[in-house]
Amino acid sequence: MNKIVVILVCLLPALSWALPIDWHGKFGVDSTVIEQYRFIENGTIAPTDGSMDADPASGAHDTSSVQSYVFSLQPEMIINDAATFKAEITTGYGKGGILGRDTTTNQVAPQGNALFLNSESSGSEQLSMAQFYLELYSDLATYKVGRHSKQWGLGAVYSSGNNLWDRHTFAYDGVTMDFKLNNFKISPFWARVNSGQLTRLNHTKEYGVSFLYDNVERDVSLGVLYAKKQNGSNATAYTAVDGTGTLGTNDVKVLDLYFKTQWNKLTLEIEAPLISGTLGHVYNATTSSSYDAKAILVETNYQWNEALNIGLKVGHVTGDNAADVGSFSAMYLNPNFKIGNILFGYNPMAVGDITQSYFDAYVTNVQYVALHSEYMSGKWNWQGSVLYAKALEVATTGQQSFNHLKNKVFTASADQKDDLGIEFDFNSTYSWNSEITLNINMGYLLTGDYFGFSDTAVENTTANVMLLQFGLGVEF
Repeated sequence: MNKIVVILVCLLPALSWALPIDWHGKFGVDSTVIEQYRFIENGTIAPTDGSMDADPASGAHDTSSVQSYVFSLQPEMIINDAATFKAEITTGYGKGGILGRDTTTNQVAPQGNALFLNSESSGSEQLSMAQFYLELYSDLATYKVGRHSKQWGLGAVYSSGNNLWDRHTFAYDGVTMDFKLNNFKISPFWARVNSGQLTRLNHTKEYGVSFLYDNVERDVSLGVLYAKKQNGSNATAYTAVDGTGTLGTNDVKVLDLYFKTQWNKLTLEIEAPLISGTLGHVYNATTSSSYDAKAILVETNYQWNEALNIGLKVGHVTGDNAADVGSFSAMYLNPNFKIGNILFGYNPMAVGDITQSYFDAYVTNVQYVALHSEYMSGKWNWQGSVLYAKALEVATTGQQSFNHLKNKVFTASADQKDDLGIEFDFNSTYSWNSEITLNINMGYLLTGDYFGFSDTAVENTTANVMLLQFGLGVEF
């Protein structure tokens, strides 16, 4: 795949003489400091499968310092009036990575490094094709063939990752057909999610259809997406919660409801993804678990005047209690979907474990409400919010429980509280020009007792978390 990307990049300048190419893309760098990233004060209780304490980084430091980048190059090649080839070229994992670290070279050999002149970020990051597909146009429909993204509703499950700081793209290797009939858009699709050995028992596929009614004159959008994902018995793409085995045969249905409307200055959006079916060997190799997970997300916005708007966000995202190995109920939203700068905003496990991704943070097992506001003045944009959240599933003494942060099943030795905390966020963005933006993001979390759970009779002492982030981004 990497050789194909290099060849394509080399050929694009030559092809541009024959075919018109429209270039789009984004690039951003940021620096983030998080005080008390583990949500607790350094203690003597060793982290376990059940505790909420992330394994500390070397030296047991309580401050995380991360400099990262995001990169995406999106050429569009117009072949003729009926066809356009589109692609997305990126690097690393999550459309970028950590500055000073290569995804392919994480260690530097000591030989020949006596003067400490070698750099780990030696340029060995490999380009990858996040998307590459042909878009065909006809009087009846528009067809996408190849690896392409999908966006639905608020992006809770299906997110194309088009925003500047989005790290992930929900992509399909398959075919999507978009039929437009007046105010109705009908989009059936079929995709190969994963292929191992080339038999049906080794494949994972997804197919379905979305219906969207979008009436601009009445400011109403109403739709439903139905999808079915099936995993062959020998497929290895998906593993059990602890990563020790594969799910095997599964048959999962997704029903994602979406509604949006506007009354004068008030806008209301609702998305409700519902997932059910047979998930497979989630907990062990002998029991096949059913799947029943859901989320209900409501977002409102009131345009007070041209400069100021205020709104409310409410969400309910199910978790799992692991009490019954015959069922699993945790919903994980797309990592692009954020509710705060700190809570579910980063992966604390990745600070001390370089095998994990810092950007893989999923909203799950939570009920939250957030009051937010936005003020715009010239080139400046200020956003503030207050978020309160609590966990839906917690550990109970003597019962089998599920750690959503570590994906571990354990038998609890103590009761866990459900308070995640109250978070205050403030974000400021300055538009240098129409392409370049500078941003400062801040967050302060009054950490709830949920994070003090140590799975022992003595809880860890929680610590309030403070985040400060500076970013520079360009979109073109």
